[in-house]
Amino acid sequence: IVIEIPLLISRKDYPYLKRVLLLESDEALQLKRIVARDQCTYDEAVAMLKIQPRKELRRTIADDVIYNNDNSEHLEEALLALHKTYLAYSSDDNGMKN
Repeated sequence: IVIEIPLLISRKDYPYLKRVLLLESDEALQLKRIVARDQCTYDEAVAMLKIQPRKELRRTIADDVIYNNDNSEHLEEALLALHKTYLAYSSDDNGMKN
């Protein structure tokens, strides 16, 4: 099961999580994507990023990180590779322990 928690800042409220995946991209690219997605101004996008948890905090929570600075095909390849790893973990429960 995959659970999407965009602003996860602590695992303590989610003891059932076996792995946490962080999708990360450069701030400039994040801003560009927010402006395109939300049809907002650059300043509004900056304000949105400022209220999110810092990358350093998100990295401490994450077990796995995918850098999403490229196109969707690259992201799909990275996700498929990690999916194979997760499938292997599910057949050997030892890999899923935090």
